[in-house]
Order: sequence, then C-alpha cells, then structure tokens
Amino acid sequence: MSIADRFRNRPQVGDIMDWVWKKFCRFYPIPLVALLVIYVVLGAAGFLCFESDHQENVVRKWHLNQAVNRRQQARQISTRIFNDTKNLLIIIDRDQTERVQGLLVNSLSQYEGHLDLHIPKRDEWDFLHSVNYAWSLLLTIGHGLKGPQTTGGQVLAFFYCIFGVPFFFGTIAIFVHELLLPLVRFKVDQTKKKIALVLLAALLYVIWILLIAVYLHSYALPKSFWESLYTATMSALTIQTPYFNKLPQYPAFAVLAGSTVSVVLALFVLLLIAGVYGEKSCHNRPVKMRDEAESPKSNDLPKFTVIVDEAGDSKLADMDDE
Repeated sequence: MSIADRFRNRPQVGDIMDWVWKKFCRFYPIPLVALLVIYVVLGAAGFLCFESDHQENVVRKWHLNQAVNRRQQARQISTRIFNDTKNLLIIIDRDQTERVQGLLVNSLSQYEGHLDLHIPKRDEWDFLHSVNYAWSLLLTIGHGLKGPQTTGGQVLAFFYCIFGVPFFFGTIAIFVHELLLPLVRFKVDQTKKKIALVLLAALLYVIWILLIAVYLHSYALPKSFWESLYTATMSALTIQTPYFNKLPQYPAFAVLAGSTVSVVLALFVLLLIAGVYGEKSCHNRPVKMRDEAESPKSNDLPKFTVIVDEAGDSKLADMDDE
C-alpha cells in the first residue's frame, strides 16, 4: 500500500469525534457520578471552612462554663455542709475547704459522665464529619443533633440542598436507567422471567438492608439487633432516626453509603415493575386492522370537466380517470 493510500484510508477527525461522542452518550452516567462525588467533597470543604473555627470557640466556651458551674455548685454544697455542722466540734481551715471543694468538683464531673448530655466535640466538623453531613443532606436523612451555626454555613446548606437533592436523585435515576436496566433486558418477550427478575431484585434489596443491620449491630449498636434493623431500614428509606444521630463517624459513613445503594436498588425495582406493567398494557390494547387501500365512499358524486378542442367541439372528461 502506497503512502497516498494510507493517507487516504486513515481515520478522519470527524469519525474520531463521532466515535468519542457515541461512547460518551453510552457511558455518560459515569461522569455524572464522578461529578456528584466532587459535589459532595466541595460541600464538605465548604462546611469545614465555615464551621471548624466556630466549633473550636463553642467547645472552649462550653468547657469553661462547665468548670465555672462545677466550682459554684461545689462551693454551695460545702457551705451548706459546714453551716449545718457549725455546732459540732469540727474545725475546717481554708486548705481543707479547698480540698473538699476539689473533691466535690471531681465527683460532679464523674456524675455528669453518667448523664446523657450532648457534649460538643472539637472534631465535630472535621473533614469526615463534614462529608457525612453533606451526604446526609443530599440523601435527605439530615442530622438532628448537628447543623451549621454560622450564617455562612446555613446559607451554604440552604443552596446546597436546593441544587444538590435533585442532582443527587436525578443522577441515581439516570445511572439505573442507562447502565443497570440494559444489562437485564430480555431479547425473548417472556413476562414470567421479568416478574422473577423483579422478585429477585426485591429480595436483594431486603438482604442488603439486613447486611447493614448486621454491620450496625457488630460495630455501633451492640445492645439490640432491633435498633440496628430499625436504623438500617429507616436510613434506607431516607428517614432520620435518633440512633443514626448518635452513630460514630465511620459507622455513619457506612450507613450513608449503604443507604445510597439501597436507593439505587429501590429505583431499579421500581423501573422493572414499570417495564413489566407497560408491556402488559401494550399486550392488552386492542389492535385496529387497516386495509391497504381504502375504498371510495359511495356517496361521493363523480366530477367531470368540459374540454373544447380547436374545431370548437366539446366533450366531457372524468376527473377521477385523469
């Protein structure tokens, strides 16, 4: 083959662009998913920027107030004890008073540890916690015990949800419709097989929720399997529970990931059901038979035209024959 033939047969730029465009149209849900991941990371970075320093001040102020309150309570308790024993031969000097008050402060601190108090933590708005919060907003689970305290963080959460929630569920729907459904399309039109596929997908959905519950029972909620199952089921349905709010950061991240997969499976099952129902509707629809050539109506009157030749003779001609 000559150089001219090779140059003539080489792929053109237009052909390459057409090939790239066809591949992109086929797999475009994958870039959408990547864009969704970037959206979550950017949201987490925004919450971290707005809330991290503010959380440090909140934690510092909270512990300072708690220390002051413990000192005041210990002073009041010691004063009441010593006033009640003033008639007894008990001599309490200043050093002993401070020692007693210190013991009371430690006792109060230990007592507070047994109470179910929401103590703010410095790492409450670190990067992983911020990712969990941004992800929970998109999944519409939210977080009942944590939310932005600054004005900038609240404004970010407002617009983040307005644009993010439709983008999140729209991306999942496109991913399921364009990538998952084509994998299970039957070339043979058998409704029974498709119904069996729907039941299999629903069973997979239930098994997935049970796996999430087992994980929670093993690593986060060991007291009761019912609490784990309840949290896994409600989270899969994008409903917030009190147990989810108390999860550590890594189990919360795992539950959010599992809930996202649950949403994918639920949409997959719903689209399969819609496909089976649509095919049944098409089969039950009556079919109208049409003749290849429609017969003319008998009521139509024939139409004629008058033709005059050069000699002046006239004759009638049928317009339908023409």
